[in-house]
Amino acid sequence: MTGTLDLRPLVPAIIVGFTALVVLLAQAFTPKGKTAPSFPLSLIGLAGALAAVWVLFTGPGRGAVLADAVSADVFALFLQAVILGIAVVSVLLSPSYLRANGGERGEFYALLLMSVVGMLGLVSSLELVSLFVALEIMSIALYAMAGMVRGRPESQESALKYFVTGAFSSAFFLYGIALLYGVSGSTSIDRVALAVSGLSSDSALLAILGAGMLLVGFGFKIAAVPFHMWAPD
Repeated sequence: MTGTLDLRPLVPAIIVGFTALVVLLAQAFTPKGKTAPSFPLSLIGLAGALAAVWVLFTGPGRGAVLADAVSADVFALFLQAVILGIAVVSVLLSPSYLRANGGERGEFYALLLMSVVGMLGLVSSLELVSLFVALEIMSIALYAMAGMVRGRPESQESALKYFVTGAFSSAFFLYGIALLYGVSGSTSIDRVALAVSGLSSDSALLAILGAGMLLVGFGFKIAAVPFHMWAPD
């Protein structure tokens, strides 16, 4: 480990997070009766993040940073580009959807961008705690987005349901991390995998239990089968 703090692999997520803050400020300072420039600002921020991914992909700056907690290898950069591309499409489709459902507020775009920040962290994490933080950033924004259409009871129900199941799954996820740390002495995914491969039968049972709890927590968060049955409609 060197004393140099290299944040280049985090630049795409930093750009998206900064854009979310700008969108919130633009919404707050837009005069009453006028429309905040949330839509164009979101597109500009996502385009800047895509450009940063391309620069990282074609030049220096790839590798693990922050004590090997986050990586920007080729696979992570590819997934980041996919996420940002889908986010651009989502932003382009949002105005007509928001008008049809009465949810035209700039906070929607800020929450969408913050959720994207969490997704970018998810595909880059090399360590279980950073993975949990990225998952929570993604999920908390989605809780709020689910309940933004205040006039629809289904929207309020889905937000509450998602929050309760999300909190429940977070407990599973954290306890799974604790068990894996207990048997391996590390939260690094590589070190956990290396330690688990040489465990005794008793410790291996704890590792399997911890991995199972991680799977349950993650499955609830992303509504994977069979946990999709508890996901908000």
